[in-house]
Amino acid sequence: MDQAGETKRDVPPLTGNESAHHLVLDRVQRGIKLFRGYTKINRAAVLKHPLTVENRLLTLTMKLKGMKVVGAHRAEFGSLYAGH
Repeated sequence: MDQAGETKRDVPPLTGNESAHHLVLDRVQRGIKLFRGYTKINRAAVLKHPLTVENRLLTLTMKLKGMKVVGAHRAEFGSLYAGH
């Protein structure tokens, strides 16, 4: 349980779920409409674990530690860029 007394849910069923992948990609596509016209997202990954300060993938000010994220999720990034 977390501090609010809620049980944390595992995400693994989403990581290999094709329909969940399309749902995430659709939501990302809708979210980037505020960006410039040349912005395009073709692929997205659903990670098993959140990016947190505790696992050192975010700073205390909630900024992404890019190189650490890439290092921790190298396989996922490899599959996103496969064939490019």
